[in-house]
This record gives sequence, structure tokens and C-alpha cells, in this order.
Amino acid sequence: MLDPREFKAPFITIENIRKAVDQFRSQYWPQDTIPVDIFVILEFELGIEIRSVLNLREAGDVDALLLGDLKTIAVDQNDFLNERAQNRLRFSVAHEIGHLILHSDIFSKIQYSSIPEWKMTNREGIWLY
Repeated sequence: MLDPREFKAPFITIENIRKAVDQFRSQYWPQDTIPVDIFVILEFELGIEIRSVLNLREAGDVDALLLGDLKTIAVDQNDFLNERAQNRLRFSVAHEIGHLILHSDIFSKIQYSSIPEWKMTNREGIWLY
């Protein structure tokens, strides 16, 4: 298990990020339409659960968080229930999928048994987003 204070994502060039995005989109959204239904991809293609967490944003100043199990993305409950926040929420969830695709080896080593445990770690000044 990796100490969260030692977390450092490796540098990836913008070209390699774009290649990864294009590959992901062609594999999971071949119809190439906009908007991409990221929630359909999460649930039916990746088997990832969305868990709404009350006051996640206030606790950690994040909209969404990929948990170390790589099977759960926590989102702020207020945003999840707010129709006006859906575009931002889709972006935040897609960002977390980017962590999964580009850094799953690192994220899998940062294990939290619960959202409260993650919140306590972040109160110590460790930000993982």
C-alpha cells in the first residue's frame, strides 16, 4: 500500500493523453456522438459504481473521487441531485476515469476503507484529485 503523501502521478505528454482518450472513446463510445453518456459507460462497460456522498466537495474540495478499489467513483451528493450541475459532474467523472486509465497502477495502491477515512486524510493536507 502506498502512503498517500508519497502519491505522485508520472508526467504524460498531451499527445499520449489524447491517444488514450481517442482509444477509450472508440472502444467504449463507438457511435462518436456528443454528449458521451459517461454514466452508461461507467455502469455497463466498466462496472464502476457511482456513490453519492453528502458534502464531498466541502470535505475535500473535489467534485468526484476515484477510490482505491478502482470500482467506485464518489461524487458530491448535492451535485448528483442538481440538474444544473450535470455537465460539470460528467466532466468530473470523465476526469476520474482518466485517472483510472492513465494511473490505475498508482491509484490501486492508495487504499481507503471508507469515504470518512479519505476525508480524515485530506484534513491533514493531502489532496488526491
